[in-house]
Amino acid sequence: MHGRSVDKRMNWLLDILIVAIVIVGALFLWNIPKYSRQTLFYVYDSQDDTNYRIPGIVALDDGTVVAYCEKRQGASDWADICIACRVSKDRGASWSREMILAGDSDTGTYNNPIMIADQQGTLHCLYCKEYGLEEKDGGVYHIMSSDGGLTWSAPENISECTLPSYRNAFALGPGHGICLDDGTLLVGVWMVPKEYGAELESHAPSVISTLYSKDGGENWELGEILEGTEAIKSPSEAALVQLADGKVLLNVRNVGEEKYRAVAVSPDGISGWSRLALDEDLPDPTCMAGMARYDDSTILFVNAANQSARNDMTVRMSRDDGASWNTGKVLISSDGGYADINVGNKFPRKMIYVLAEEHDANGKFMLVLYSFTKNWL
Repeated sequence: MHGRSVDKRMNWLLDILIVAIVIVGALFLWNIPKYSRQTLFYVYDSQDDTNYRIPGIVALDDGTVVAYCEKRQGASDWADICIACRVSKDRGASWSREMILAGDSDTGTYNNPIMIADQQGTLHCLYCKEYGLEEKDGGVYHIMSSDGGLTWSAPENISECTLPSYRNAFALGPGHGICLDDGTLLVGVWMVPKEYGAELESHAPSVISTLYSKDGGENWELGEILEGTEAIKSPSEAALVQLADGKVLLNVRNVGEEKYRAVAVSPDGISGWSRLALDEDLPDPTCMAGMARYDDSTILFVNAANQSARNDMTVRMSRDDGASWNTGKVLISSDGGYADINVGNKFPRKMIYVLAEEHDANGKFMLVLYSFTKNWL
């Protein structure tokens, strides 16, 4: 009888030991940094003049990731351009074929796509035709997808809300927009006011604003316009993030002599902006940058962190709502350009995604996806 009791006790202890080993092993594997690199948009033919540029990326809670960009026939901002995307339903492990969202059966410039995931998981995509210039039969358009980017609604022209009588060229983002806690859809925009006297197709001198919807994309309005300052010239290409207190941080491209990103804060992302100021934690060569919230205490930022060339593509973290940034980790040292960053929240592990421009062996732009966990940084 006593022997059987000892056997039961030993079996019980052995079971506990096995469970403990499994838990420790799982925790060990959980803490191994994950990292991968995939080329998502590229051309095979060295004679093909296609350049993939102006990246954006969004992630849904069900594991869907959508990568999108401009597919240019040539390098010019005014080349024949269409809007391309690819979709992953398994957190970036595999991808659909390239799909064309706009410009497939037309020539002209379809530019600056930007996507937002709303609180119901619907994707909203906005893009421009001919930088919104009415003189070139251009406009600004909105489409929606309820199946994670596999199919899209017919385009709706929302140009009227972008002040076509006030401005010449107009562009969205680039990168991705955000959905605020109250459901507001918000994207950064830049435009060239007619009163500045620039040529019709000029991208400068520019001002910035936000475009927002309070009703799930049914209607769109333009927010307060921010002009440059003595130090911050021709602000454009803004990234957005909502701060812990509900305010919105705007992070802006700057062509002034001091090569840093510029920032401003608004109580709602629409109006009441603080004066644009340089962020000396964020050196920049005058280029696009991406920004995204990781969790309640951490914001992520990516840009070419070199003040003289589009090199040193670096991912940084802020643990104080953008008041300061760490030194970060370099993703791409000798090549780079535009990049966007976003976070996939699907259980059991968050993934960080960076879609970045690089050059292929023939000198054309391709887009490369970097996927990694926070502990890789």
